[in-house]
Amino acid sequence: MDIEQLKQLVDRGESFSKIAKMFGKNVGQVSRLARKHGITSRHMGAIQRKQLPIAKIYKAYKNGESLHSLHKRYEAPVARIKRQLRAYDPTISFRSMDDAKRPSELNDPGKLYEYAEAGLTCREIAERLGVKQATVLAAYKRHNRKHFKSGRQLIPKKELERLYWKEKMSSLEIGNMLGMSPSEVIKQLHESNIPVRGMGGDRHSSYKELMEAEWLKSEYLEKERSMASIACQLHTTIGNVSHFLRKAGIPIRSKKEVYDKLAQVRSPNATGCHNQIMIGDQIFNCDSLLERSFLQSLPKGTQIAKPPRLKWDNLVYQPDFIVDGRYVEVKPSCFARKPGVDRQRLVKQFLVASKNRIELSVWDGQYRKIQLEDIDRYYCLDWRLLFDTAIACSDWLIQFGFMGVLYPRDVLIRALNKLAKKSLNANIPNVDVVALIRHFSPHYFRSHHADYNPITAIWDRGNHMVLRRAVEMLYRQNKNINLYGLINIVARHFKDFAMVSIFKPWVASYVYDRFLPNGGIVVDPCMGWGGRLLGCIDRNIEYRGSDLNSLSVESNRNLRRFVGRRLGKTSFDVADASSCSFPDGDLLFTSPPYDATEHYYGIDSYQTQTTPIVSNIFKKFEGKTVVMNIPKRLESLCRELARCHNWVLLDRLEMKTASFMGRNKTFEPILAFKR
Repeated sequence: MDIEQLKQLVDRGESFSKIAKMFGKNVGQVSRLARKHGITSRHMGAIQRKQLPIAKIYKAYKNGESLHSLHKRYEAPVARIKRQLRAYDPTISFRSMDDAKRPSELNDPGKLYEYAEAGLTCREIAERLGVKQATVLAAYKRHNRKHFKSGRQLIPKKELERLYWKEKMSSLEIGNMLGMSPSEVIKQLHESNIPVRGMGGDRHSSYKELMEAEWLKSEYLEKERSMASIACQLHTTIGNVSHFLRKAGIPIRSKKEVYDKLAQVRSPNATGCHNQIMIGDQIFNCDSLLERSFLQSLPKGTQIAKPPRLKWDNLVYQPDFIVDGRYVEVKPSCFARKPGVDRQRLVKQFLVASKNRIELSVWDGQYRKIQLEDIDRYYCLDWRLLFDTAIACSDWLIQFGFMGVLYPRDVLIRALNKLAKKSLNANIPNVDVVALIRHFSPHYFRSHHADYNPITAIWDRGNHMVLRRAVEMLYRQNKNINLYGLINIVARHFKDFAMVSIFKPWVASYVYDRFLPNGGIVVDPCMGWGGRLLGCIDRNIEYRGSDLNSLSVESNRNLRRFVGRRLGKTSFDVADASSCSFPDGDLLFTSPPYDATEHYYGIDSYQTQTTPIVSNIFKKFEGKTVVMNIPKRLESLCRELARCHNWVLLDRLEMKTASFMGRNKTFEPILAFKR
């Protein structure tokens, strides 16, 4: 710490505790350093306190504003604001942390009763207050109010049949038009005895090319394109392409044929003709069919050469070709055109070329120049290529805000090949698998441990100093100077910020092999981040999951779509595990929330109590085996609840857990019960 800087801060009136927070030190270190150089801090009593407009603060608090926001606005401690509010109104009662997150109307039973008497449904109340319908339902439940309507909107059968069959609209489009969920539309279709279309139907105008058998035959057989590239071009799914190929009687290539073709194209040492092409007297090795088609598209007499390596700092990059003096990088359209996370490597190559004063062109069927957008800068693999100093980088990040942590498709595909491990050790380093889960759970980084802040809080106004310090540390380390490195720095070095835990898929695989070796139906009432879903990969298991948090249900659906056929039959639903009934299954395997140890973005922490969930599972699950991961402090209570409902302890496993905030590595029990 600079002594002159310390003097300036003290003269400005900053306290030792605030200075310590700025520089990531404790108060004792700052105090000893100041005493050594004869620097004394002004006493708190000597600083003239600002007069607070207590009447204005009282009105704002009564209107639903939180103490924390008032503390930030008036720059006064929360304790002082509470003391003056008590002096102003001795009858005042302060809201809890959970109550502060809700609109004030949901904390007022009288107001809720007025809404119910006015005939408003929960959906209408939620739209009026700007919250979710589940939050309104929870408020009625908390205040023991039952005078509300379900708010279910019924579509007339003729209208539903017209929209679905004559207009060829999907359940999602009908739901968006009428303000309901797609699942509710499907449910009403079944109730009205209207047949539901199968997957890959001939309803969408963009399927025009797919329905033309000659076009499909030309693209798939003659041009040897993959189903994935055809799906990408038509903005549809691989399943739809496969459906129309079979419909046209076109034989689909087997996995072995696909892998053999990929091996011929990508192997630099292959002896076949796919990776080499002769232009004039020169032979060029092609890393892909796209590079080969690029060279073949060049007119005769074109000057082609292999470019030299380009260097900047410790980064090295070699473009693909020099064509008539132009540096060319050959990339597929999905990397060349659309800004975002998949374009990270191309953006890095473009910036290294720019540092060498070389203009790089990209070819994906035609030449194009790269136009950097903000989303490219945000996901860039090395911010040093964009910002000369850590200050400039942090200023831009503060202005841009938090967009979410995403990973390129090749990282996600690589992660799928690392899911075969089976172990009770949750500490096995597997960055790719964790990245796969985080990618499909955008609310993960907004969730946090109790008494800590989420990682995204470094973008809040009061924590900008933390973001600046973290970026400075990144620049000093001179590696991983990007969004992913920033997240790791904050989680590792700043104790006020912590990420929540993820149930590891390889632990779930171990449990499935032990208690369900021949396959069957797994019921998971607390799906969480999808670790137990991924544990079902390449197994004869049907997964029936549910969760109170609708965000978790949606993220698990997206994860399941990405994994594809390697997972068996699945079903997902939004349900409260502390009160709902459970579907039939051979094994109930879950890891319920540890009370309010972790706060999940999207639901209130008071809804995550462990005991009601465990009690409801033993009471209502009709299967024969229950396996639960619970904290050690609740093990005896769990056993007692099982005994009360005639469940017998079958086995006790010890799952090794990671260290957290200085805690030594320990274990958590996984208890198995049977009837």
